[in-house]
Amino acid sequence: MPKISFAMAVYNGENYIEKQIDSIIKQMMDQDELIISYDKSDDRTLEIIKRYELNYKQIRVIENRIKGVANNFNNAFYHSKGDYVFISDQDDIWDENKRVILCETFEKTGADLIIHNGVNINTEDEIISNSFFDMYKISDNFFSYFIVPRYSGCCMAFSKRIKEYIMPIPSNINAYDYWVGAICKMKGKVIFIPDILVYHRMHDNNVTPLKPSKLSVKIGNRIAIFSGLLKRIKANA
Repeated sequence: MPKISFAMAVYNGENYIEKQIDSIIKQMMDQDELIISYDKSDDRTLEIIKRYELNYKQIRVIENRIKGVANNFNNAFYHSKGDYVFISDQDDIWDENKRVILCETFEKTGADLIIHNGVNINTEDEIISNSFFDMYKISDNFFSYFIVPRYSGCCMAFSKRIKEYIMPIPSNINAYDYWVGAICKMKGKVIFIPDILVYHRMHDNNVTPLKPSKLSVKIGNRIAIFSGLLKRIKANA
């Protein structure tokens, strides 16, 4: 039975984080762990996650000492010791079968990265979108990925083997999930499954913006990812 690391990065998440943690706890096995990387917040986030850590031996709260989204996930990934790492936002809700379905898919396919389906929900837990796979045209072409990347971290799980290539995520990359997707397409096997396994919450404080990013931001992210990949390839040559 594989060990799963649920890797969550948190910052000012008091409003919804309990629902997300509860949805993970319901499907955790004894050997699993929930790693919560904490960026210093202005609300009750630390109080909430420390209470969970006190009550559940599988939960570890680890302070992130270098602020920022990429560094927060770097911290969570670094401390994740499982056979597979499931990426978690702080404000979503997971389907109760997510662990089972992803583990079966990893074992059957030998995947290094699994991308599953999802839908958006609002602050009242109501579904407000079609499925991600229906809304976005996800291409398996490597170069198309740089033009219109559609991989979302909340829909990703990756293997222990590929982790050494992912880490560390360059700190100048805001879209950490684009980096994970690009590395896995270069160095591993990527599998897509249509199962809706996450209810991704949209609200005013999302790290994922409600409105599309400016073209200059998108171009900057692509350049940072491409530059980081070239450096990583050169370092591993």
